[in-house]
Amino acid sequence: MLTNFGKQEFLSQEWENRSFLLRNWIDEFRPKKYKTNIRNLFSLSSWNNGYKFDSTNMCVGTVNTLVNFNESGSYCKRIKRYVEVLFFPAVSIPVEDINLILLHPLFNRGGGQIRVFSIKNNWVLSWPARKELSFLAKNELNALSKYGDGQQIPRLIWHDKNIYVRELLDGQSIPHSSLPFLGKRIFKLLADRVYKPSLKTIETGFYIQQRYKSIKKLNKKSSSNKVEKASVILDELITLFPNEFLSSDLYTCESHGDLAPKNVLSNNGEIVLIDWEHSMRFNILYDLSNMCYKTKYYQSIISGFNENENYVSNWIDVINSFALNEWTKVKYENVKWYYLIFLIERLELQYTKYGDQEKLWRFLTNWNEKTQNAIYNLKNCP
Repeated sequence: MLTNFGKQEFLSQEWENRSFLLRNWIDEFRPKKYKTNIRNLFSLSSWNNGYKFDSTNMCVGTVNTLVNFNESGSYCKRIKRYVEVLFFPAVSIPVEDINLILLHPLFNRGGGQIRVFSIKNNWVLSWPARKELSFLAKNELNALSKYGDGQQIPRLIWHDKNIYVRELLDGQSIPHSSLPFLGKRIFKLLADRVYKPSLKTIETGFYIQQRYKSIKKLNKKSSSNKVEKASVILDELITLFPNEFLSSDLYTCESHGDLAPKNVLSNNGEIVLIDWEHSMRFNILYDLSNMCYKTKYYQSIISGFNENENYVSNWIDVINSFALNEWTKVKYENVKWYYLIFLIERLELQYTKYGDQEKLWRFLTNWNEKTQNAIYNLKNCP
């Protein structure tokens, strides 16, 4: 209980363990009516008319919003106090500046980090929801320290180990319908700022085998029908790559890692990219493939596209325009193989991130379906 610990004991705890304490306190002192559905209390769909949108257009729960859940006001104040005692003395941020607290990750909902927002002062305080997810904080710290400019990519303000404060850039999430018009600008920003400076090559076959072995090793930690099905699909996927492609060089670079409409904001005509916690080294078309995977374009990237009729080809042209030379340009006929590599990379990332958890099963449902679709189209398209 909170009263059993002194302030110095709190501050001596490792950052990753403080989230565990916070979750236990929230769970212990929650109102009895939430005893059986604590996850629903912190899920995005539970806020009904009480939810609010921050300036990044992310739907989050706030300590003030919780007051709308009938006599839960004292519960809200307690949560705010927990956050203040656990984290704020070390970062010297006035607790009265808090506008929003994103707590969903504590209960395996939403992303992998707790986020505290101050819209008034334009900052976001973040830290891992669980110790095993500390690599997400390191990813975003690394990306923002390299690429943050305070205009199109948030600037890193302060950090200490895996807790950090970044700028809160304003904007509205772009709708899927805007991708054909904004896609070239998005990939021009990424290619210029991120891809080109970090471009490297590796033998394609070796890279695929490394990812494959990693997934098989991670597979042993999980057991379910969906994991077994994903393993069978992966085994089939590996056999589809032509030998000529496997023996060629694969171009890898640092990437955004979770490029999707929800992480692309538009602010007075400027493109803003947020949420860099999945930023790692992937194949050069990982971000493009992820955008297609999460929108309607995932069909055409495998089935083939006419460069004059499909917006995806225009995005590839933008990436190729920043290639170091002709040899580092991605050929249209190889785009489908880069997409298959993306499916392998994404599966490995999700196993690493979620392990044996409910969210992994939800991801695998989608991955299994879309990967089977890709395999079918490859086998049946001329």
